[in-house]
Amino acid sequence: MKRTLCLLLSLVLLCSLLPGVRASEFQTDLSLSVGSDESMRNVTWYALSQAPGYVILCEKERMEDGTFPKDAAIFPSFAEKANDGDYYSHKATVTGLAPETDYAYQLVNGDISSPLYSFTTPPAGDFSFAFAGDPQLGGGDKLAEDAAGWAETLNRIDSHESFRNTAFLLTAGDHVDDKDDEAHFDALLHHEVLSRLPMANVIGNHEAKSNTFAQHFFRPNESEQYGVTAAGGNAYFLYGNTLFFLLNSNDKDTSEHKAFMEAVLSRHPNTHWQIVALHHSLYTVSKHAEDDSILTRREELVPLFQSLGIDLVLMGHDHVYCRSYIMDGLTPLVDKNVYDKWDYRSVTNPHGVLYLVANSSSGSKTYRPNKEEYPYCASSHQFHNGEISRISVTDESLEIHTYLAETMELLDSFAIYRREESPHPFRDVEEHAWYHRAVQYGYDHDLLKGTGANSFSPELSTTRGMFVTMLYRLSGNQKEYPLTFADVSPHAYYAKAVAWAASCGIVYGVDEGHFAPDAPITREQLVTMLSRYHSGDTPDSAAVPESYSDGKSVSSYARGAMAWALDAGLIVGTGKNRLDPQGTATRAQVAQILMCLNKLPEDAFHST
Repeated sequence: MKRTLCLLLSLVLLCSLLPGVRASEFQTDLSLSVGSDESMRNVTWYALSQAPGYVILCEKERMEDGTFPKDAAIFPSFAEKANDGDYYSHKATVTGLAPETDYAYQLVNGDISSPLYSFTTPPAGDFSFAFAGDPQLGGGDKLAEDAAGWAETLNRIDSHESFRNTAFLLTAGDHVDDKDDEAHFDALLHHEVLSRLPMANVIGNHEAKSNTFAQHFFRPNESEQYGVTAAGGNAYFLYGNTLFFLLNSNDKDTSEHKAFMEAVLSRHPNTHWQIVALHHSLYTVSKHAEDDSILTRREELVPLFQSLGIDLVLMGHDHVYCRSYIMDGLTPLVDKNVYDKWDYRSVTNPHGVLYLVANSSSGSKTYRPNKEEYPYCASSHQFHNGEISRISVTDESLEIHTYLAETMELLDSFAIYRREESPHPFRDVEEHAWYHRAVQYGYDHDLLKGTGANSFSPELSTTRGMFVTMLYRLSGNQKEYPLTFADVSPHAYYAKAVAWAASCGIVYGVDEGHFAPDAPITREQLVTMLSRYHSGDTPDSAAVPESYSDGKSVSSYARGAMAWALDAGLIVGTGKNRLDPQGTATRAQVAQILMCLNKLPEDAFHST
């Protein structure tokens, strides 16, 4: 055991410090945890005393020469015998915390007080938290090296600008390799950052069969009925606008998890986001990807999470990084039009759930990805080093950024955006129409207007003035430009858009001095304008794919743009292997093209 003191003492003697015993040995293994909401913290520590102790706390600015004022708050602890020798596990809940406030606190047992600790509560409203995969200290070749990797990750959370105002650290389980080895828990907890950074702890499979985990961590709202193993049960907490579930996936009874989650949701029906954290990786790409137990959990838990409206599921266990596509039940949504950009790095109002498996946060143990391609995995990597994610939460977004702890190199990012949906008012755009999604997208992003209060006229030819106006809205440009075309009235709805497009080299007119704003735009004119808007120039002339029977009829000025648009997926043939380059584009077709254009990665565009 890490502490070899053999104190043959009565319970009375345990309430005071014996000569020769250091305070750090009398009180040890401090663990600060999240409370039921952001106004609370749970505190756990070990002490060589069975008698109840307490936490004393006040605002830091009220301290005088390291002394607490007489009216400092006192929060009593309750104690239980620990598995570790003569120690007792003490737990207390601190309440009434205010946002953006510096607090000082001490642990007190009888006449013995701990060193002075402190923490700062984040501002109210938007918040962020750190997410760590299995530290599993003791799982590597040397415990000291594991502890050093864990310390490096904690220091990044504590001091790096990317993690400023981190509210708490959520861990995905397997904090230690041996469920009962106190040296492993020492390596995990003996770090000053954890005296001020609260943790939210998931139970891992390496911890599930012993109550030692429960003696070190005081988890909020922990169930004694659902998801229970020796280490504890399911738990949950609220933080800001978000409900967090900490499920004990070592319990394989899905009906228990369902009952627990439904009961919690019924008590807290109005949270904006719902996040689940559990240990076992439901969607992964490495050692455990084909485990029967994982596949069973996936088949049972994934439909449950979908039905309950969960937004994000955070996991560990497989010691590799894997981010899924948005999962509609068990089906990955791989259609690029589902996402905001074609790089698949953000989505708005998704119908489904995002799953994220975190790599090791200490680097103690990592697994190589399998050679198989997994259709649900949108992003995976393995650098065999500690990693840490920051998840930022607002009413409008959940944003995930994952870093290599050693260098703080950004490894992956993804965002879920939530926008109030306003169904378009166009009665002539039926829900089953192929262009319905594109028209809704254009309406939501203020790219498209109707031809009347309730009409869109999807089959109407798009004029040159209409199309340039749509591009102008897409650009977001608000500058004033000189109008140079004689046939464009300064009072026309498209006047500013045409002036912008001409000044930016997107249009040159049909001849010197004329733009022909009311003429239907041809498909080759359209792709040429798109190309200039996209890259600031027209691509070099290129061969149009021979699969199109009329490819050679594309005008020379538009060949490069047409080839680019086909390759980018912005335009497709009109049927029967034809491009119809001199044909006109309907408003429905243009809506689809603009949606696809707006989904191209931002770094692919020329600044206009």
